[in-house]
Amino acid sequence: MAPPIAFSDEFGITAVGAQPGNMRYIVGGGAASISMQTDASAPAGKSLVFFDAASTKNRWEPFAWANLNHTKGSSTVEFTVRIDANSNFLHEWRDDANVYTTGPALRVKPTGVEVAGKVVAPATVGQWIRIKITAPLDTAAGTWDLEVRQTDGRVTTVNNIPNKNSTWKRLNWLGFVSDSAVASTASMGMIRATNTTP
Repeated sequence: MAPPIAFSDEFGITAVGAQPGNMRYIVGGGAASISMQTDASAPAGKSLVFFDAASTKNRWEPFAWANLNHTKGSSTVEFTVRIDANSNFLHEWRDDANVYTTGPALRVKPTGVEVAGKVVAPATVGQWIRIKITAPLDTAAGTWDLEVRQTDGRVTTVNNIPNKNSTWKRLNWLGFVSDSAVASTASMGMIRATNTTP
């Protein structure tokens, strides 16, 4: 069996206007719909920006994902995101089944961080937030833990959140989706995914 893939990117080596080469993209509105932009507030002085628009072919475009192979033990994903007043930024962990199932899933919106349609943590427009998700895989899968850290240091923790699909057991697809269907931007400053096996 192939080993689990670790993923870490603070976007430092990706040129402004380009896309990180270790992810894949469906952009809808052209390549510039997801691109690196100068951003002094981000760790590497750049952020990966998702430019959405009403003219985008499908509501769930643009989106980006990383292919992983986390099948055993426990996985942790951390990322930073900054939204605007129209953002609807979706994050999901999926398997690679022909009809995929989803484990952890959340949305970052001006109203806050939502899980299953319920706001569980604040999300301030124009401010970076750091999201950390930890979930067991395989036979231990079932729930996940969430930590949301604000720029001012406030931390919200929610534990034992049920997976979106109860049959989900492995992380193969780590996705980030701009799902607003109107003009909006959402920016990412870093992404990290690790797996710990028994």
